[in-house]
Amino acid sequence: MLIHKIILSFLSVLSILALLDIFQNREPSLNLEWAVVFITVFYIWLFISQTIKKNVNKD
Repeated sequence: MLIHKIILSFLSVLSILALLDIFQNREPSLNLEWAVVFITVFYIWLFISQTIKKNVNKD
């Protein structure tokens, strides 16, 4: 689980850097764009899995 947290924090930093590049009207690098996509998908997956887990435990 520690490795997942390290990867998640690293990708979070990359996504913040990509957003800063976008707001400065510069073209973000491809790696930063992929980091934003990955972190967004990860958070959506995390939200869905937590919702499913809550619904299963409620029954």
